[in-house]
Amino acid sequence: MRGQIRQGDVLIVLINELPAHATVVGQDQTPGLVVVAHGEKTGHSHALAAGDAELYRTPLHRYLRVIRPTVLEHEEHAGIAIGPGVYEVIMQCTYSPGEVPVPVID
Repeated sequence: MRGQIRQGDVLIVLINELPAHATVVGQDQTPGLVVVAHGEKTGHSHALAAGDAELYRTPLHRYLRVIRPTVLEHEEHAGIAIGPGVYEVIMQCTYSPGEVPVPVID
């Protein structure tokens, strides 16, 4: 099992457990999918089959619980196999010294 998975501007990192205060995110507008990240410019998304994973959130972070082996899909990237486990979802940011980091918009 890989500890880190990157697909475009999304980094998914295997962690030991889901934080106790994380809450499940409701079903996305795309039936049958768990959308990890939306592309604001392209409308494309990083997504998995809904029965295979669940997305969780805390005020500052997102987490993915993968129930069974699945594939992270995106229209502009090759699919990436992901094994069962709990992952933190990290969005790539741009950084300039003295400024607040800004998420990359694809």
